[in-house]
Amino acid sequence: MTVYKNDEEVLVANNEGVKAEDLHATTYLIIGTNSRFEDYGNGRTGCFWIGG
Repeated sequence: MTVYKNDEEVLVANNEGVKAEDLHATTYLIIGTNSRFEDYGNGRTGCFWIGG
C-alpha cells in the first residue's frame, strides 16, 4: 500500500515493513519487543522496559 501527497510517497507498507514521513504516535510507540516510549510528566518523554 502506498499513500501519496502531491505525487510524493509519504507512506509505504509492504512485506518488507513500513516507511513513513512525519510519523505521529498519539499514545505510545513500541520499538522491538522490549521498549516503549511515551509522554512522562510535563514536557518529558519516558522510555520503559516492557520485556519479560
